[in-house]
Amino acid sequence: MKSKRGFEFSFGWLFAVIVGAVIIFLGIYAATRIANTEEAKSQSFAAKEFSILTSSFETSLEEDRPDTISFPEKSILYSDCLATGNFGLQKLSSSNAKEKTKGIYSSFANKYFFSDKEITGKSFLVWSKPFRMPFKVADIMYIWSEDDKYCFIDTPQSIEEHLSALRKNNLILNKTISFASSYDKNEKCRGSLEVCFGGSINCDINVMENKVRKDGKQAYYGVNNEDYSLLYAAIFSDPDIYECQLKRLMMRSSNLALLYSAKSEMVGSKGCGSGLSSGLSLFAQSAASYKNSEDLGQILTLAGNLEVENEALSCPLF
Repeated sequence: MKSKRGFEFSFGWLFAVIVGAVIIFLGIYAATRIANTEEAKSQSFAAKEFSILTSSFETSLEEDRPDTISFPEKSILYSDCLATGNFGLQKLSSSNAKEKTKGIYSSFANKYFFSDKEITGKSFLVWSKPFRMPFKVADIMYIWSEDDKYCFIDTPQSIEEHLSALRKNNLILNKTISFASSYDKNEKCRGSLEVCFGGSINCDINVMENKVRKDGKQAYYGVNNEDYSLLYAAIFSDPDIYECQLKRLMMRSSNLALLYSAKSEMVGSKGCGSGLSSGLSLFAQSAASYKNSEDLGQILTLAGNLEVENEALSCPLF
């Protein structure tokens, strides 16, 4: 009898332990799922807020605007690009650097972020610069973190002077960009990505006459691009992001050229002819057929011709 009662007691206790363990597991699992869901919502909101904040950095009277956006804690920004539809999409998400619970992507048709696909840090530099073809197409933004370091080697004087002037007014820009020559780069470029000008092959990023080699890929920025907007974009962004964003900018350029062509005909009917309509239509067709950055040469030439013709008008279109 004692043996039988002992067996019954042990089985009941074992059953209770198993049921209790299952209940505790389900409770922990549910709590974890809820916590992860809330974290994902929080990160989705953070990424959307980041994108909205960049609107205040867009250029108006100022040509270059480096500024800073900071998170409460170290985070990861996930940037993606889609060249679909009429204008394509900029996609952005974020996560806490420790937990890495990625939020839902927010999408924007009017944002153009040139960056790596993943950027980790607490504070991020957002550098806004106008992109023209020759009319203003959009504000493009270069984004990197306070933890990223770039060492520019044998930099052309005009570029070094431009970056040096911007560094004076921005702590992160001053902290993350340095300059060196090929003779002292081993000393000055420790812990930095080396950005070499002149065709050197022993650097992380190689800048040549009309293209940038990065991560084994080549991104063309065009020899006529004297404001360096696309050169900087090719240096600071992932090559795939660069190509996608440039495709989106060409899509937008094509649509804007058609609008300016219609405007040219309208002002012509009011006695202020421009004669730019055919040139704008040709530019729109060229931009619409754009495939990748290797096509930039012809488009930049057409844009340069339009700029010269527009400046000579008594009633400039743009």
